[in-house]
Formats: sequence, C-alpha cells, structure tokens
Amino acid sequence: PHAGAIARLFFGGTLVNELICRDCPHSSSREDDSMVAQLVVAGKTTLVDSLEASVEGELLQGDNAFHCLECDARVTTLKRQCFG
Repeated sequence: PHAGAIARLFFGGTLVNELICRDCPHSSSREDDSMVAQLVVAGKTTLVDSLEASVEGELLQGDNAFHCLECDARVTTLKRQCFG
C-alpha cells in the first residue's frame, strides 16, 4: 500500500462543517476529508476540553448573521465543525 493511503487510514477522518439556522428550520452541512483538525488549546486543560469547544461552535448573529438562501434573509445561525 502507498504510504499516503496508510496515513489516511490511521490518521485521516471527516470534518463536518455545519450551519444550523436558529430563526428558521433550515440547515446545511459539508463533509471534508481531512488529516488535520484545528483546536483551540489556550485556556483548555485537556484534549477533551479542546474537542468540546470545537463542537460548540460560534453563533452568527446581528451584523454577523448568516444569509439563509432558502429564506432569503439574514438569520441567527450556529456555525460549528464536528467530526464525522
């Protein structure tokens, strides 16, 4: 087997980027194969804390609200990244 295939087998995974609208029933997700996960480590004491923070995501609201294509409106939206 090719070395890259072996590395993906052991260290690769899927990251799921999610947009979950809070003001309407719509959501979207995109899966990307990845061998890298960016985690926030500042202020975290364990790897689990860092992983939980990445799943919590950020709330896009106000001037930073997401434009929902289905509603054609700016809506409060949870943007997060999960592991698939």
